[in-house]
Amino acid sequence: MADPFLLRLAEALGPALIRALGASLDVTYLPRGAEAARRRRGERVIYAFWHGRMLMPAWTHRFRKVAIMISRHKDGEFIARVVRRLGFVPARGSSTRGGAAGLKAILDLAEKGHDLAFTPDGPRGPRYRVQPGVVYAASRSGLPIVPGAIEARPAFTLGSWDEFTIPHPFGRVLILEGEPIPVPPGLDDAGIEARCRALEETMHDLTARARRMLRETPGTAGR
Repeated sequence: MADPFLLRLAEALGPALIRALGASLDVTYLPRGAEAARRRRGERVIYAFWHGRMLMPAWTHRFRKVAIMISRHKDGEFIARVVRRLGFVPARGSSTRGGAAGLKAILDLAEKGHDLAFTPDGPRGPRYRVQPGVVYAASRSGLPIVPGAIEARPAFTLGSWDEFTIPHPFGRVLILEGEPIPVPPGLDDAGIEARCRALEETMHDLTARARRMLRETPGTAGR
């Protein structure tokens, strides 16, 4: 059980720190305008980012009616408290703890008109290995998966299992989206596994591209 004082402290300070950091950054979102255009058309999706890059979507996707899967582990309670203050709707569960309940909760939120967000290698890894939850949710909800890569320069990389990355204040961040990936309804276990591996490969390719682009191009602000 997480310490109540620490939970309240995280809930108070976490969103403020994310806002302060986010406001200082030079953020480039590519393809430029794609995410805003989807929202204008009323199209809903499932966002997929690696667990170690979850900090920046907490800033860039705030207050956009996004439901996010968060572990029932005690660490997940800290995350849930923070992201709720940033306008996200937590669905508690994961591939390792409370998975069935969490998936039911997030699918119910999809039916109510929310976009969804997953860190498909969370909550405990293996790092950069897609777990079935995101594909299952896409198959049952009918929403396409939008894979994303997020890279920052310069950045702190923690020694955690997920290589959690924190951009330096006033640094550069690149968010690179792939094409939306439709998932057929009613996939069986073999179909879900095949789609997981395909999504994983796409996310690795996007990550490599984002790193290369961030090294080679000067920063330009904006989304």
